[in-house]
Amino acid sequence: MTILMISPRIPAPPQDGGALYVYNTIKGLHQRGHYIELASFNSNLHTQAPDQLETYASVNHLDINFKSYGLAAFIKSLISGKPVQIVHRMDRSVMSEILDKSNLENLDVILLEGIHTAWFIELLRNKFPEKKIILRESNVEYLLLKRNAKREANPVKKVLLYHQATMMKKFEAEALQKVDAFTAISEYDRQLLSALVPKKKSAAIYPSIEIPEIRGLERDPYKMLMFADWNWQPNIQGLEWFLKEVWPPLKKAQPKVSLTVCGKGMPDSLLSIFNNDTQLHYKGFVEDLEEFKQRCGVMLAPLFSGSGIKLKIMESLASGLPVITTNSGAEGIPGLKENAHYLKANNAEDFLQKINKLLNDCSLQKTLSTQGRTLVKRNFSYKAQSQKLESFIQKVINSPNS
Repeated sequence: MTILMISPRIPAPPQDGGALYVYNTIKGLHQRGHYIELASFNSNLHTQAPDQLETYASVNHLDINFKSYGLAAFIKSLISGKPVQIVHRMDRSVMSEILDKSNLENLDVILLEGIHTAWFIELLRNKFPEKKIILRESNVEYLLLKRNAKREANPVKKVLLYHQATMMKKFEAEALQKVDAFTAISEYDRQLLSALVPKKKSAAIYPSIEIPEIRGLERDPYKMLMFADWNWQPNIQGLEWFLKEVWPPLKKAQPKVSLTVCGKGMPDSLLSIFNNDTQLHYKGFVEDLEEFKQRCGVMLAPLFSGSGIKLKIMESLASGLPVITTNSGAEGIPGLKENAHYLKANNAEDFLQKINKLLNDCSLQKTLSTQGRTLVKRNFSYKAQSQKLESFIQKVINSPNS
């Protein structure tokens, strides 16, 4: 098949969950023998490396200046009745130029990567009136905004986020109605989205994960790891909470522990905390994250909002790294069982208890490491998920127009 994929940014390098999800999908479909044309903005807010995709896809892109969300952006959102993330950054004229550069003579299907690209449905229908469009949701976006609003302390921001969540829910429902089918990143998400459009064709297509080789490095059970894109609000909220509520009593209870944090985007307000604590280590972006995942004793993911499957949980399991996370962190991962594949902690007392438990139980460390890796290898390989997506796309192409 010839597949046109529309993405709001170039998903390379695959340094965060959103980029990794799209990158691995492109790689998996290429390995299945399909030709991919990627149409994408070259974002000024992200590190972009289109050359890293050249093996798997033809990449067409134009530079775009994603501006911050100021007062004017929210006024525009209020007037249009559309979410600020959509109307402020998704430029139809630029996307039209990108599509004009693409080689789409034998196009079979269009994949929209994320709800933001649904802003281009009308443009795509005009350019390719006979082609089926599938929206691939990596989050339930309105739910993500609603959860962020619930945790927001500032009353003005809280009201604003709830209003944006309401607009996003309406936008998502309208977008899902306009496309021919949709996929969700988990069965839980698929059911939530299907409630908005009950008769729409849909499937849960889970992320695919590259399974790393075990390098035989010695793990230090007292070395804890966090890694994320710290520009994403749910990640930074979780880290701030952990450093305030869990870290001080944990150091008293376990004086030998250390916490290594990797990933771009750490705000200055938190950097000062790292600079004044010899047991905290901020590494920024690292080229070889796998070494950290195979040397540390546990990955901590104190996530209390967000939506969809958290790929860093699956990446850690694939590396044999024990995980302690919340209900939100574990949400949507099929087959994931507490105490068999990960440890669950939803408050400060839970985190302290589970960290202490893991440090004192070598058998539990081994169980989580072995069974977590086995789960990911069995359920989330490129082959399994690419075959499932390929089959669903073919069914949509062959189905009569709705």
